[in-house]
Amino acid sequence: MHQYPDVARFVYQATRIATAQKDYGLARQLFEKQAGAGNLAAMNGLGLLYHNGYGVPKNQAEARKWYEKAAAAGNTAAMTNLGNLYLNGDGVPKDYAEARKWYEKAAAVGQVNAMVSLGSLYLNGNGVPKDYAEARKWYEKAAAAGNTAAMTNLGNLYFNGNGVPKDY
Repeated sequence: MHQYPDVARFVYQATRIATAQKDYGLARQLFEKQAGAGNLAAMNGLGLLYHNGYGVPKNQAEARKWYEKAAAAGNTAAMTNLGNLYLNGDGVPKDYAEARKWYEKAAAVGQVNAMVSLGSLYLNGNGVPKDYAEARKWYEKAAAAGNTAAMTNLGNLYFNGNGVPKDY
């Protein structure tokens, strides 16, 4: 990265390393550099730092700003993160319909975490009628893409007999 400081991929990978090493100050600097260059993943990364208070004061409004900027340009992880803000009422009023909207946008283009979240909305009846078949549909899509949380949730449907015959 020192030889090629303007190669975006190198800077982004350095950011991932800094984050993994919990050097959030460096991560923020690198995310800001990349976000300024239009990197959507870096914008989402800044949102995560502010959302969790990693290396910066926890600030849900700032997190939402970065998520919205990345989501508007098509970043599906940011769409899912926006859904999570509305699901939990983090810096915004709790709004299951708004959460579902963001999850559906992300799931429509293959974001598996959004699929799992949609399944959970239907499983619990949060902002939608409780619908085990719909929950199962979303969990199956995410499980087919390799998402282990979805696999676990499918197992729980069968274990509890929620919309399917009990099958241990």
